[in-house]
Amino acid sequence: ADFITPKGIFSNQEKEQLGQGIFASPNFFENFSFDLLIGEKTTVLSNKNNVVLSEELAKNLFKTPENAIGKTLVWDYKWSDGEKKVTVQVSGVFKNVPDNSTLQFDAVIHSDLLKEASRWVTDWKSGYAKIFLILQEGTDINNFNKKIAKHLSTKVDNREMFTLFVQQFSERYLKQPYQNGIQV
Repeated sequence: ADFITPKGIFSNQEKEQLGQGIFASPNFFENFSFDLLIGEKTTVLSNKNNVVLSEELAKNLFKTPENAIGKTLVWDYKWSDGEKKVTVQVSGVFKNVPDNSTLQFDAVIHSDLLKEASRWVTDWKSGYAKIFLILQEGTDINNFNKKIAKHLSTKVDNREMFTLFVQQFSERYLKQPYQNGIQV
C-alpha cells in the first residue's frame, strides 16, 4: 500500500467538513487492520473515484453511515502546487481511527487521483508516498535491504547518496529517525 495525507474540505450539497484525506492504493484495507463498517476490503477502492469515509465524517455529512453510500462529495484540498478539487463517490465507511494509531485520517481516496493531480507523483525524484510492503515470512531483512539499497540510483541520475531500506512497521514508534538507512 502507498499513501500521502493532505487536509481539505469535504462537501456535498448541504454541508462541508474539514477532513484529513489519505491517498491510498486499492489494497489499503487488505493490508491494514482498519475495520470497515460498510464495504468489502477487496473492492471498496476498486474505482478511482471511490472514497471511503470514517464513521464520524459520514455522520457529519450524511447523518448516518448508510446514508453516505453512493453519494457524491467534492474534496477541495491544498497541494504543493496549488489547490486541487476532486469529485468522489462514497463506496464505504470505516470505524473511526483510534487516537493511538500511527496513521490518522478521515477519508481514504484512490491513489490514481493523486497521480492525476500532480505530474511529480510518479517521478522517482519525488518523495510523496510512504510505501508499505508485506514480505514473505522468514525474509532476511538485512539481506533484503542490501538488495534494494542502491535501487534509486538505477532510476535517477546523481542519487547514489540515497539509501533505500525497509523497517518493520511496529518498530517505527521507538526506532526513529533514520539517515541513509542507519538509525541515528
